[in-house]
Amino acid sequence: MRKWYHLWISGALLLACLTGCETAQPSAPDTSAPTSVAASTEPALPPKPTVEMATQPAATSMPTAAPTVPPTVPPTAAPTEVPTSTALLPADDIWVQSAHVVLPLADSSAPLDFAQRGYPAPVYWPRAAPNGAYIVYGTEQGGLALVDVRAGASRTLVEDGTGVAGYSFSPDARQLAITTITDTNWTLHVRDLENNGAQVLRSGSTVLTDTAPLPLVPGPVAWTANGIVVRNLLYASDAPPRDLTVINPSHPSNTNDRQIYEGAFIDAYVSPDGSRFAVVTGTRPMGGGVPTTQIKVVDQQGKEFATIRDEQPGLLRALAWSPDGTMLLYALAPDYETPNVTLHLVHADASNAQELDLVAQGISASFRDIAWRDNATVLLLTEGEQLQLDAVPVDNFSATARQPLRTFQDQHPGNGNARILYVPR
Repeated sequence: MRKWYHLWISGALLLACLTGCETAQPSAPDTSAPTSVAASTEPALPPKPTVEMATQPAATSMPTAAPTVPPTVPPTAAPTEVPTSTALLPADDIWVQSAHVVLPLADSSAPLDFAQRGYPAPVYWPRAAPNGAYIVYGTEQGGLALVDVRAGASRTLVEDGTGVAGYSFSPDARQLAITTITDTNWTLHVRDLENNGAQVLRSGSTVLTDTAPLPLVPGPVAWTANGIVVRNLLYASDAPPRDLTVINPSHPSNTNDRQIYEGAFIDAYVSPDGSRFAVVTGTRPMGGGVPTTQIKVVDQQGKEFATIRDEQPGLLRALAWSPDGTMLLYALAPDYETPNVTLHLVHADASNAQELDLVAQGISASFRDIAWRDNATVLLLTEGEQLQLDAVPVDNFSATARQPLRTFQDQHPGNGNARILYVPR
């Protein structure tokens, strides 16, 4: 296993897993073309019979009988061709990932089993494109795989053994920003997913010297209309990410890059329109102890907009912006060991805070993930004997208002890593 992959799994990935999986990126309308179905050829209509008028006979001739006109036969209707689809999952439905299986919400749709189809197993950071066209994820050997959900095919984007520092879909889902590490260099490039072309945006060295600045590696966090948001990682260390920055993908140099947050942080979550950033700071003791969490919202200029949570004991398990960017939903646990999780719903200006203690309100199943179905409804994924997906209305944020959406029978997640992978917008 390469040095970087060891770092990625032991450092950045551990932080990502402890703080909760990243929620879905900002959604964009599905601009992909539907699978084309050849139109059936319309059969030619039979020629219209022509009736010739009889010539007026001479007076001495016998009358000529009128010609027989064949009956008109209606044309046979064109056969109806039943359209077929090669799509692995419906793009208009919610997807839940359970280990190497992706489960659509509707039980009438078949699940996507990576192992059955011979795809590499998804090991870390699986993400769905904003329009449901692709799924990208890290593999066990440190590579990056892409599943084309529409075409039903898989391909390798980054070969095994190459370091991957992060990736994110463009808003229209046609491109993917990826940072890779080979030998002593890193490269941030944009891959065109339709023609497989690539463009280098930034590159640099991972070598620490006495005169050069820290060899920070920019890892994509989100791609919005305002640019590619990256967090900078210190290569070959367990240091937390730092210096949240927005990169202009159309600018050839870093002169237009804009720093949003300076200093170290634990994680960052970007609002769907890219105008605000929920920055998570605090402590994450690796050898035991009680973690602490602070959540602040900053604007595009890096100015603090609101303090959602002052630093205090607690472990952030997940955080998600509402689709319209006006509210935050986050899940907190007391520490690494206690299974109890409390959900918090709050406006982005820190007003109108609500709280839902899962255990206190009779939800004994283990917490797995949260997301937004729409601006009025949040999604809660839990795991007991089965995997359960529920909806909770924002205007009645309580366990009694839970609306069961589906219990995934006989789909028990492996290692408790189930998550909400995709929600259509």
